[in-house]
Amino acid sequence: MTEVEPLTGLENIDLPGVGTLEAFYTDGLRTLLRTVKAREMWEKTLRYPGHVEKICLLRDLGFLDGESVEIEGLHIPIKRLTARILERKLYRPKVEDILVMKVEVSGIRGGENKRYTHYLLDRYDKERGITAMARTTAYTATSIAKIMISGVEVGRGIRPPELIGADEKIFKLLLNRLEGHGIKIKSTEGL
Repeated sequence: MTEVEPLTGLENIDLPGVGTLEAFYTDGLRTLLRTVKAREMWEKTLRYPGHVEKICLLRDLGFLDGESVEIEGLHIPIKRLTARILERKLYRPKVEDILVMKVEVSGIRGGENKRYTHYLLDRYDKERGITAMARTTAYTATSIAKIMISGVEVGRGIRPPELIGADEKIFKLLLNRLEGHGIKIKSTEGL
């Protein structure tokens, strides 16, 4: 396994309905590293252009360091001080966010080269005051819970989401429930 530093691998990506975002390596693979066998696998976070430059500046200047700094006899953790300052300047009680996710998988299926792309774009629900992040995470979790309650077997014990979603029946049930909440995942298949 090859490890890379977070905030590296910077690239600009044009996404339908959004425009240009920058993408960079982060650590979101979690259980996928153990449950999926793949030659290559990575996760990148998407942000508006300029994000990485600003975060790297804070990091390089020491604002994200793990130690404390002494100020007038008080030992204050640097990260907490930075967080408090940024919170004062950047806090917005109402966040009208967007969530974009693109998953690309390529490999051999049934003896043929295949490529699958799944694209999700969700926006803040103004009518209900629910962020896109809350919608896509909470509705997914509650949908799986409701599928389980309906009697569909999803396996025993704690199961990572990718193993539950690998079951085509469960995946289709999940997509239908999400669409009921206005969350649509566009899927394409090609070479």
